[in-house]
Amino acid sequence: MLIKEAARRAAEDTLATHWRGRDFPVDPFEIAANMGVRASEAPLEDGTSGMVISRLRTQPVIFVEESETRPRKRFTCAHELGHFVERTETLGDLREGFAFVDKRTSKTDAHEFYANEFAANLLMPEDAVRRLEDEGCTLIRMAGYFDVSVPAIEVRLRRLGIRLVPAASC
Repeated sequence: MLIKEAARRAAEDTLATHWRGRDFPVDPFEIAANMGVRASEAPLEDGTSGMVISRLRTQPVIFVEESETRPRKRFTCAHELGHFVERTETLGDLREGFAFVDKRTSKTDAHEFYANEFAANLLMPEDAVRRLEDEGCTLIRMAGYFDVSVPAIEVRLRRLGIRLVPAASC
């Protein structure tokens, strides 16, 4: 299975299990708590957006940089949750533990790609994005609906092959 597809399915399963059809915007901090992961804001090292740490016999924890904007914190939390989901699916019982520290760089490996895809699908599910497109929503209204940044919704639309045309706002 492609990484993109695996991340999409994992995000859909996570939403179905831990968000249960509730309305938008999706709250990745609440989903993390529902999954037994403590997620919080903290001052992180310069250039660090977020991190997830899971060790033997301790509650997994996600930290996001406290000085970031609200939409950035939400995406970072969802991204770190993506790392957690990927690793728990891979390692199962997490005997070894793991940590991911995400620096603000353009470097993207398979784990980062998975986490980005997971976060995008968690916060901006394809069916909801397409429904807003059909309603003629503008980019800014979509970003507000999902409580993400305009660049995040732009990337999501590109990845879905959607080009918005100027239209009335939904």
